[in-house]
Amino acid sequence: MTCVDCVAGVEHCHGTLVGSEGCTEPGCEDLSADRHPLVIEAAEVDSPRHLVATAA
Repeated sequence: MTCVDCVAGVEHCHGTLVGSEGCTEPGCEDLSADRHPLVIEAAEVDSPRHLVATAA
């Protein structure tokens, strides 16, 4: 699979920006929301509705 933004030479990040906590992409240093098509607030991640149970 090819990233359209990579092919077009658009400056972007493949990680998810989690509020002011940082980015999920290792090595990402530019935490601008403009570079991250995926942005969520940290409170959304901590919400119980986002917890997924795993089989034991």
